[in-house]
Amino acid sequence: FTGLTTKTFNVTNISAVNVPAGLRQEIITKALSVTVRGTEAGIKAIKNEDLSVEVDLSEAQIGTASMTAKVVVAESFPDVGAVGTYQVSVKLREQ
Repeated sequence: FTGLTTKTFNVTNISAVNVPAGLRQEIITKALSVTVRGTEAGIKAIKNEDLSVEVDLSEAQIGTASMTAKVVVAESFPDVGAVGTYQVSVKLREQ
């Protein structure tokens, strides 16, 4: 990967999407160490607030589980992307 560099951020903007009807979610993970890779210019310009983490709960069931999460990079950084896989702990219960 010539010309690319990496940087690690402590991301606290973690949210859930596709919460099943009738269930309430509580995200247990409060911060995630996320590594991104991109051009040197992109890595120098990107900030913590340009990153977020989403966990899709469409397949989740009641209880506490570790779910695979997706790192979302702001659209203004098309040359930067997350490296690796990330897990978020979530608790689901009836409303």
